[in-house]
Amino acid sequence: MSTLTLAIALLLVPAKALVCPKPKVDGAAQYAVGKAQLDRLRAQDEHLPKKDYDQIVQTWRAAAEAGSVDAQRALGVLMFGTLYTNDAPKPAEKAAYVEAMAWVAVAARRGDAEAQTALPPAIMAALLEREAPKAGDEAGPGDDVPAAWVAAARDRAKAGVNCWPCSVGADDASWKACDGRRTTLVGHVTPPERVTNHPVHSTPPGVPGARPHQGYVDVGDRQVVVVTAQPIACKGPLSVSGHLRSVEVPKGPHTYRGWVMHADTVTCR
Repeated sequence: MSTLTLAIALLLVPAKALVCPKPKVDGAAQYAVGKAQLDRLRAQDEHLPKKDYDQIVQTWRAAAEAGSVDAQRALGVLMFGTLYTNDAPKPAEKAAYVEAMAWVAVAARRGDAEAQTALPPAIMAALLEREAPKAGDEAGPGDDVPAAWVAAARDRAKAGVNCWPCSVGADDASWKACDGRRTTLVGHVTPPERVTNHPVHSTPPGVPGARPHQGYVDVGDRQVVVVTAQPIACKGPLSVSGHLRSVEVPKGPHTYRGWVMHADTVTCR
């Protein structure tokens, strides 16, 4: 089985049979290596020689499999941009098109803001199952990519995205994308004097899977309630991983959207 075929098989199998790729590299470091190589080559010539293109794809695929959302987005965009020329997509290119679109969809579903609009609007709408842009009199960008290929990429990405935690940014869209998903948050323990009044979300001791301890973590301008099995021992920067969900928090006669994480991993930084 070729490397390409294996990568697609690992990432893009049905959810009930999902086998996630095992990271072999540091995803962030590997992404940086590929980006530096691409930037250097494109400073010399916008058109990449096939040998260099293949090498960057291989570098970024390893980083993407290791969970780098930057690599997932960049790999998909690079592959799609190289494939999508003035010629109509060819049947022999189906596997590469599906892989390219699936990687972008994985990054977008993990909350990456750039990935949300990285491909033509009609394709992104289908990949993310959102309202399609209104059709004009003429074909729009990406309209000649077969709908069945886009659907295959969407379905495979919906399964593959579960291999990696969601990623939130400063934008509301990335938090919404991570609602109900496994997520890793990086922030600071909220000082006691800055804790706002949140309802209790912890569960009593003795209940199977109980998380009786409730703490608070500032992530950007958001304060997240974090419930854990043991008290959070960190005093400053930390990362927490678990399932993130939105809640309606009462505030006087009104409510606002708050966030709760049922964390299973806490790492002081």
